[in-house]
Amino acid sequence: MADRLLEGKTILIVEDNTFLSNVISQKLSLRGARALTYTNGLEGLAAIRVEKPDLVLLDILMPIMNGYEVLQVLNNEGLTADIPIIVISNSGQPVEIERIKALGVREYLIKADFEPDDVLQKVYETLGLKEASSGYEMSPESNASVAQSTAEAESSALPRVLVVEDDPLLRNLLAMKLSNSNCPAMFSNDGLHVMELVASFNPEVIVLDLRLPGKDGFEILKDLKSNDEFKHIPVVIFSNNSSEEDQKRTTDLGAAAFFVKAMTDLTEFIQELVKIAQKK
Repeated sequence: MADRLLEGKTILIVEDNTFLSNVISQKLSLRGARALTYTNGLEGLAAIRVEKPDLVLLDILMPIMNGYEVLQVLNNEGLTADIPIIVISNSGQPVEIERIKALGVREYLIKADFEPDDVLQKVYETLGLKEASSGYEMSPESNASVAQSTAEAESSALPRVLVVEDDPLLRNLLAMKLSNSNCPAMFSNDGLHVMELVASFNPEVIVLDLRLPGKDGFEILKDLKSNDEFKHIPVVIFSNNSSEEDQKRTTDLGAAAFFVKAMTDLTEFIQELVKIAQKK
C-alpha cells in the first residue's frame, strides 16, 4: 500500500507531455497530494498565483509561455522564495542549470535520466519529508530472495525486445531501461512496418502500444497471431487505455499480458518482459 506522506499538499505539474504529467499526477495522488496539471506556461503561472501550491513541477519547453518566462515572472513577484520549484527538462547543459537556479529553482531533473518514482523521491526531499520510495519494508528473507532472483536473471540470456511506441519520451525511457538491463532492443514509432521489423530483428518479446499512427495495435496483434512464423512470439500490450473491453479484446487476440502505462513501474516492467520471454 502506498504511503500518504503528501496528504494535504497541493502540487502543480506544468508539463505539455500529457503522458508524463498523467503518470506523475497519479503517483502524487496515490500518496495523498492534490495534484493539478497544466499543459502550458500561461495557465500554469495563473494557477500558481491563485493556488499558492506547496510545490511546482515545471517543464522548460512549453507552448504559449515557456518555463524560463514563468520563472522570470515568479522570481520578479517573489514567489520562488516561498514556493519550491523542481524543473523537469530535456536538457542538462550547465548554462541552463545555472540560469534556472539564478531564478530561484531548488531542484532539477533531466527527462531522459529519470523515472516517475525518481520525481516522487525528489518531491519528498524538496518538501523535507522522510524518504519513502515504497509503502513497505522487506524482511531480510525477502531481500535474499530478490538478490537470488536478480542473480538468476542476470545469468540467463536476455531477450531481444521490439518496442512499438509512438511517444518519444516513453521510447527514450524504455531504451534507457532496456540498455541498462542489457536487453537488445529495436524501436518503431508507427504500426506500418512492424511485420518487416519482426522478420529482420527476430524479437523474443514484443511491446505494443494500441494507439499508433498508420496501423493500430489491435490490427498488428491480429496480423502477428495469424502469421505461422510469428504467432509464437509473446506480445505485451502497453497502453494508456485501461478499459476492460480493450483488455479482453487483446487477450482474445492472443496478447500475453496487458500493462497500463500510468500504473506501471518501468524497472518492474522490464523484469516482467524477461519472464514472459523466457516462458514462451
